[in-house]
Amino acid sequence: MKKFLKRALAVLVAVLILASSLCFGVGAEDNTVSQKKFKSLSGLKVIFFGDSITRAKSDGRGWPARLNDMYGFRECLNEGVSGATIAGEAGNRIITPVRNCQKKHPDTDLVILHGGTNDAWQGFPLGEISEGFDVKNVDISTTAGALEYLLFHTKRMYPNAGVGFIVNFKFVGANSKLDNMQNYVDTIIAILE
Repeated sequence: MKKFLKRALAVLVAVLILASSLCFGVGAEDNTVSQKKFKSLSGLKVIFFGDSITRAKSDGRGWPARLNDMYGFRECLNEGVSGATIAGEAGNRIITPVRNCQKKHPDTDLVILHGGTNDAWQGFPLGEISEGFDVKNVDISTTAGALEYLLFHTKRMYPNAGVGFIVNFKFVGANSKLDNMQNYVDTIIAILE
């Protein structure tokens, strides 16, 4: 288990380092790639939004606290919600806390999103990636469409922040409702690319 956690943390750190050096999301004004870049993660105000994996109810620390220990964020907020989904009912979607925190934290440097496990667990339709990333044409009843919607609106709500996404590992052979997680992971990665 320790080896798995070390490997998972290394992947997550790579995602965050990528988030600190590359562009994520779309520009608030013209739907083009954002040019937000960071030389270092230390000293940033970072908000994490996601499901119970983000919230880390079992140990109260989760990825946000562990990464804060490693990088020394100026402020690290964990807004994960157990059971949250990318698609699904309006009040349970990850975009809800993203919206709720916008006015309280306009000085956010980096927004890290995470999700998809509960979508797969609950069997939400995966859906298709939209043509041309036009938010008017996405089907938010599907995980793919709701993710495009989430990314677009997160960047619009936090125009001065970098936006990153933590991709779940694949539950291949999990012998559970998450056997089909690989399709969700592959689609999420394709949307992010």
